[in-house]
Amino acid sequence: MDKQVRFETSGALGILTLANPPLNLFSEELIEDLRGAVTAAKQTPLRALMVRAEGKIFSGGADVRMFKGSTSAHARERVTSHLRTIADLEELPCPTLAAVQGLCLAAGLELALACDLIWAGASARFAQAEASIGTTTLLGGVQRLAERAGPSRAREIIYTAEQYDATTFERWNIVNRIVPDDALEAETRAFAARLAKGPTLAYAAGKREASTFYVDYTLRSRKKTDATLFLAIRPFQVNPTWQFLGVTGGVSPIREIRYESHTVQVDARLPIIPLTSATGFGAATFDEGNIVEWLRRGQLPDHTSVTDDRGHAASALEFVLRLQPRIARTVTIAVPFHQQSPASDGMRASVVRDWQDRLTGAAIELPSPAQHIVDTIRSSVAYILIHRDGPALQPGSRSYERSWIRDGAMISDALLRLGLNDVVRDYINWYVRFQYADGKVPCCVDSRGADPVPENDSHGELIYLIAEYFRHTGDR
Repeated sequence: MDKQVRFETSGALGILTLANPPLNLFSEELIEDLRGAVTAAKQTPLRALMVRAEGKIFSGGADVRMFKGSTSAHARERVTSHLRTIADLEELPCPTLAAVQGLCLAAGLELALACDLIWAGASARFAQAEASIGTTTLLGGVQRLAERAGPSRAREIIYTAEQYDATTFERWNIVNRIVPDDALEAETRAFAARLAKGPTLAYAAGKREASTFYVDYTLRSRKKTDATLFLAIRPFQVNPTWQFLGVTGGVSPIREIRYESHTVQVDARLPIIPLTSATGFGAATFDEGNIVEWLRRGQLPDHTSVTDDRGHAASALEFVLRLQPRIARTVTIAVPFHQQSPASDGMRASVVRDWQDRLTGAAIELPSPAQHIVDTIRSSVAYILIHRDGPALQPGSRSYERSWIRDGAMISDALLRLGLNDVVRDYINWYVRFQYADGKVPCCVDSRGADPVPENDSHGELIYLIAEYFRHTGDR
């Protein structure tokens, strides 16, 4: 019997196909075959994955006949297993792209939402239709819809079970791109193949739940010399105690530090990984003295593992370098943010290339003595993009972990001039969801929602932002 889900490869591109037309219903057989296909994708060194369906319909959702006569224990086991399959698809360490044609309902939409990108045919229609049969989404669709469209839109989609066209879903940031129906297969496959040929490791380094923080320390000398670089790990935050907004600054306790397998383990956190081999390491408790004083003497503490009940343990890595005249030496540290985050020099290089591509979309022509101005502009754009929280534009992190419409409008004006229209569009679509029913525009929004403090020019700032976006793009 032919499988109802096929997994194939074309070079580094994986192709997962729902093959149960005309409706591609999620039957017991299809679910089992989907689990096998996703497992095969996990075990294959892919650089991109395309999810598609045979026939005129992506999926009509679950085949409800499989629920007949099912016990609660069996239903729970089935849902748990399918939930793991969808999560495995979402967690693949490569870009994933769904090509959606015709109807995409219920479990079909859950599958598409687990992909990084969704491209839709112009006539595609979407619905989270479970409410129409007295149930609800069970596979993470609520959370994934809220992540893309915001909580209010997600509630509307779930509560009503209505069908929405591709244009609406694109406006709500659920669909990334709409393609003519007769070109969907070819254009989506071509884009997926392009992803497979690109610096996929850069995406893996920045993809949700698989991101890694890299720090470079570059040393230069005008003459041949030996140098020692110490990197200290101390129990302090960047912010002092008197600078806070939601998060108190000051001490960040470290109770245990140990050096093993060429990595530094701090408490139960993920490790600090020197990608450049360290020549030494030492750790000290608070009672053994300030780590900075050890380093001033050019020394490391004798211990490679310490425990400090006060939470004031500290340590340092040592890198002994021989510098040649005017030749740079770089020491690189990687700090994974998640358990499955990769960390390697090759990964960092790919991330650098990806950032260079993102920051050079708009040409800036100045005389060569003014290159520092171009570099400053590019660096400022990078700073803005780094501090985005999803679609939210923020002036910084920590105490500035919130989006002011005043700052967002000014930042957006600069981004529009540099061709980053999609970033501004996503910000507008996100911010307007927090406008009050009476038309009031909040001065800022953070993880708690809209701030009720009045700011009399918020309305004008939002209008200016939308007008500037239209002036640059013509997008109504």
